[in-house]
Amino acid sequence: MMAMSSLGLMLPSSIAVGLFLGYILDKALGTRPWMLIVFFLFGAASGIYNFLRGLNKLQEDKEKDEIENEEQ
Repeated sequence: MMAMSSLGLMLPSSIAVGLFLGYILDKALGTRPWMLIVFFLFGAASGIYNFLRGLNKLQEDKEKDEIENEEQ
């Protein structure tokens, strides 16, 4: 159950980190809003990738548990 709750936080936290980094870089480099947009997209892509990877791992664990239960 803990794995599923952390899965729900992956996407928003990745986006938040990307937005934060983009905002800081925009302020430092004076490139408003380009770094914000770029790092938002990086954060969203990273969040979606990690979310799908986590779902795949949960599915594999579930299938492994089902196989172990059938053997008993």
